[in-house]
Amino acid sequence: MDGTERRGRHSIRLPGYDYGRAGIYFLTICTQGRLHLFGEVRAGVMLCSAAGYMVQEAFYGLEDRFPTVHPIHMAAMPDHVHALIQLSGAYTPSGYRPTLGEVVGWYKHHTHLLYRRKACAGQWPCYQGHLWQRDFYEHRVETAAALVACAQYMVENPQRWSETRGE
Repeated sequence: MDGTERRGRHSIRLPGYDYGRAGIYFLTICTQGRLHLFGEVRAGVMLCSAAGYMVQEAFYGLEDRFPTVHPIHMAAMPDHVHALIQLSGAYTPSGYRPTLGEVVGWYKHHTHLLYRRKACAGQWPCYQGHLWQRDFYEHRVETAAALVACAQYMVENPQRWSETRGE
């Protein structure tokens, strides 16, 4: 039993899977309470707020913190982000190989701090608790066709958002 199970929660990660191994992953990370903090969709187009640009910029800066991690593409939506990220599976010269969970955990913590700073200064909307939901969705992208499908999903997501909300 891991620490999350002891607190009445369970992990959605695959038991025994090596999340530090080389691969491309499709991620979805949602805001706590699905709050619309990163912009709005108008006529099928996502219009990012300053916070939406911040979460994207932080994603593309992951290589500065994790040299063996390569951000491929990020798309912010009002209450969540989608991302394609590649882990090289390589060890750094110091012998460190980050896992997907460590990378996403750092990203969520880092963006929470950046957002909170602006919210406390009255520049961005406030929220209670955490910026992000506890978990995140991940899917390992196995083929070139799957990579194209994930990228297409991200590009078309604002249009689907408009259609499902009657905009």
